[in-house]
Amino acid sequence: MKIAFQTFTRPTWMAGMVTFQDLLIALRTLDSEPLELDLVQWENSHVEDYELLLPYVDKCITAKFPKTKPDLPPRPRSKIEKSNALSARVRRRLARILVPPPVVPPPAPPDETMRENGVDCVFSVVMEPRLDVSVPLMVWIYDVQHHHFPELLSGRERRERDMVLTRESERATRLIAKSTSVAQDVEQFFPGARGKVRILNWVSQIPAGAYDNAPAHVARKYNLPETFFYLPNQFWMHKNHTLVVDALERLRARNVYPVVVCTGKPHDDRNAEYVGELLSKIFALNLREQFLVLGSVPRADVYALMRQSLAVLNPSRFEGFGLSVSEAKSLGKRVLVSDLPSLREQDAPGARYFNGNDAQELADNLEQLWRTIPPGPDFELEGQARAALPARQRAFASKFLDVARETIQAFQNQRAQGAV
Repeated sequence: MKIAFQTFTRPTWMAGMVTFQDLLIALRTLDSEPLELDLVQWENSHVEDYELLLPYVDKCITAKFPKTKPDLPPRPRSKIEKSNALSARVRRRLARILVPPPVVPPPAPPDETMRENGVDCVFSVVMEPRLDVSVPLMVWIYDVQHHHFPELLSGRERRERDMVLTRESERATRLIAKSTSVAQDVEQFFPGARGKVRILNWVSQIPAGAYDNAPAHVARKYNLPETFFYLPNQFWMHKNHTLVVDALERLRARNVYPVVVCTGKPHDDRNAEYVGELLSKIFALNLREQFLVLGSVPRADVYALMRQSLAVLNPSRFEGFGLSVSEAKSLGKRVLVSDLPSLREQDAPGARYFNGNDAQELADNLEQLWRTIPPGPDFELEGQARAALPARQRAFASKFLDVARETIQAFQNQRAQGAV
């Protein structure tokens, strides 16, 4: 079977690149059948943008990248715009009388790069809009967050997302979700997706070298205290860092002073003022020595900070999957996370859950762990996680191939019935 993978480049979305890396590594653990794994490299991108994935693919296929914005339905016009449009129609009619109509070029031929390269099936992120539908297509739908938190996006952005997801759900042969909650959302909001969604329980890869060094050395590299909680989320508004600040403020009133270390790009593209307001609040509450922001750090350091921490913290108000929880589970680290269906579904050993809208409940959990849990690796949990990871990866890869075979067969059936 020859499968092509279509993702965005690394600078655009690191978590998406890691998702594809986890899948490719899992597929390389199988030897039950010959597989060719090809990576689609978009025109005008650089090979370095794919460096996380290149060690696990057989070759790259160059393809055209779709245009970045779909065409939206026209908005209602004002009276002035209608008057101007009427004048424009009159001018066009006069022009047709005086000048022969131009020759309309024929439509561009469909893009069939995947078929021409012998690809049996494509696994892809959402494209807007997609150019090549010449082979069976699996599309990963990461979430439908804009229906749960519409205030985070403008009306235009929400309409764009709905239009793109509608097109993809109709064109794809199968849709992939990482959690039951996302699968339910997709089928609820996009009728064209019904019957097409398949859930894959993703498994995060942990490099063997993650266990080689004492993680306290990495903590000292960043001048961190020995004991801390680790919050590795991007600084997007829905990731809910503000709740953590509020919990630390409550604990200070009890003379309890836990430290939270944060990594991730300190910027929210959808709310440029959010990070500045968050940092101002930290300074105003005198929490600068308890809420530490490191920014983006190397992946190897992420694993070390997880191991050294008391627990991996995720206070998010919404998650389609929860990468940090998945990585902590594969690494063998306890988690303290908001009580979301997608996070409970991962069933991380030793997980503790709290209401993502309740700073007092989070504060109580932070205090209990701060007083009772030692920092550094939990060697029993790590041993269990390392022993379980190979079988989990093989099961994940086998399920993916089952869905790929189903996708190919469904596409062939549609073609036989003239539906493709």
